[in-house]
Amino acid sequence: MGVVNLGEVVRGSATRAKKRKGDVINWIGDGIMSNAN
Repeated sequence: MGVVNLGEVVRGSATRAKKRKGDVINWIGDGIMSNAN
């Protein structure tokens, strides 16, 4: 494993975590909108 590969792994993990957080926020937002209607 080289430094470049490790960097790719870290960057990939961060990207997935950010996307997952965004999905959770969207899911909560949809739930709030559904309850409001």
